[in-house]
Amino acid sequence: MVDESKLVNRLGQRTTLPIAVLAFGLTAVRGELRNLGLNGVCRRTIKGELFITDNGNLIIDVALGEHDLSELAASLNDIPGVIDHGLFLTEADEILIERDSGSIEHRVRQQ
Repeated sequence: MVDESKLVNRLGQRTTLPIAVLAFGLTAVRGELRNLGLNGVCRRTIKGELFITDNGNLIIDVALGEHDLSELAASLNDIPGVIDHGLFLTEADEILIERDSGSIEHRVRQQ
């Protein structure tokens, strides 16, 4: 379930794409991301320190351009050192959208 404010015409329109990476592979991963046309920064805490996930990984927040998202997800999955990313393209077949009016809209993925 999401609220209406999450709806966009294209992913990345309002926010960056988080990519979790192994710390020791940061330089190599950033080079591969640049090869894909992705530029970003390492996420930092409010104190300016590198943000470390519970599993000891770093997060790179990248701006999304006009990429084919399925191809991009596959490319990211193939980069050694990339642990995960925020492209959840096939995880849900149905979503519920809470509208500002309080009504709930039910959407089903088109096959």
